[in-house]
Amino acid sequence: MKKILLILLLVLVTFAVWFKFSKNIRNMDELKRAAFELIHDRDEVAENEAFMTGYNAYLYGFVRVKSRLLQEKAIHPKYKDYAPINAFAISKELAKPGFTDFTPNADTFYGLAWLDVSQGPVLMTIPEISTKYWTIQATDASLNTFNYIGSRVKSQAGKFAYCKFDWVGELPADVQRIDCPTNQVFLQARNLVIPEDKADLKSTYELMMKYQLEPMNKEAKYASVDANSEIVNPLNTNPDFTNLNFFKLLNNALTIDPPLAADSNYVAQFAPLNIGANMTFDEAKLTKHQIKGLEKGMMAALHKIYDILKFGGDKMGGFNFRYDLGDYGNNYSLGSAVAFYGYGANTAKEALYVTTLVDSLGDELIGKNDYKIHFTKEEMPPVNAFWSVTMYSRPENQLIENEIDRYNIGGLSPGLKRNIDGSIDIQISNKKPADTSNWLPAPEGDFWLILRLYDPQAPIAEKKYAAPFVVKK
Repeated sequence: MKKILLILLLVLVTFAVWFKFSKNIRNMDELKRAAFELIHDRDEVAENEAFMTGYNAYLYGFVRVKSRLLQEKAIHPKYKDYAPINAFAISKELAKPGFTDFTPNADTFYGLAWLDVSQGPVLMTIPEISTKYWTIQATDASLNTFNYIGSRVKSQAGKFAYCKFDWVGELPADVQRIDCPTNQVFLQARNLVIPEDKADLKSTYELMMKYQLEPMNKEAKYASVDANSEIVNPLNTNPDFTNLNFFKLLNNALTIDPPLAADSNYVAQFAPLNIGANMTFDEAKLTKHQIKGLEKGMMAALHKIYDILKFGGDKMGGFNFRYDLGDYGNNYSLGSAVAFYGYGANTAKEALYVTTLVDSLGDELIGKNDYKIHFTKEEMPPVNAFWSVTMYSRPENQLIENEIDRYNIGGLSPGLKRNIDGSIDIQISNKKPADTSNWLPAPEGDFWLILRLYDPQAPIAEKKYAAPFVVKK
């Protein structure tokens, strides 16, 4: 018996030595992989590995790709809201249908700017601003918020410098330094306006036109777009979000703006399929099984992104409260989901985006039905700035054309009627009612709602406030 066991052991050792050298195996991990392939179908293994690469790379990279496309569109000379790198594009009116780049509010004027801090600081000058709500949010290439200037944080007029975190140099006197995690920075200035008050609209626009950006490096050359080129499509309808060209766009984005140090190991796992900074993704060099795996991984990731905001968050009353938006860390899928549904969500301290796609019975919202949201006096949102309910189409996530040009309704809406007991009933329908005072027009098809709560008070921050349900009539 002992002889038989010794012979078997010798055979196993001989086979292991032959297997190791015949497969050019250099370490234990490669030995395990080779052994795994020996008892599994190699093509199946390749497809499964490509699936995981495609899935994880897409969840990580969707927001990165969308950021680059949005910037490229914004700096195209023929774009209606054109502004070059390191300059503000100030809106002259509230958002309306056709404002397609992200899911906008219809309460504030926007000032949008794409900064490049890779070649030195970008200086910003802010004038004296009234007591009305205002904010300037700074996000990095993955949509993480890293700084606020504004009324909530009691900012004053002055000069600020957006600097890459590792920049070394001397700033002018009386300039406040703001460190930026990535080369690309997106600024969103929001200034509250009084709806239908033409004087306030005019004065707010004139004020925001005084916001100034100026690169400190006068010799720097920044990205620009050929005026004769086609304006890129950053919307979810872009076919590159559902084909393998996505990975070429991702490589370009990561080459221009490399992953954060904290993300580098995660991104490194994509390298075997040539996905990453300074790499060339070439579909022609992949096997049909790898291509199949990548495509399936992308689609699985896209479904994941779609479901995150639909089902995630804290369900309190009739809406989902998300307290984790605006700063995502290594929650890459959530950052990409926000880029998919909109762009540049605030953190919970600045504003909450409280959403619903369903009514009180759990049925998806659709324009063929009529609905009501009843805010009792006690259910009025406790905020220091303002609140509003905005209507968006699905799956386009856009404001909806309607005959009274109303895209949201809230505490500041002119003519909003309150009931005798102080409550408010918001009427939602596609068909125009006899009294439009509290009507929020809906499309014929699917839609969803965002209840925006700006500068929320303690009951909201402490999760003690629940929003009312959307009730089908």
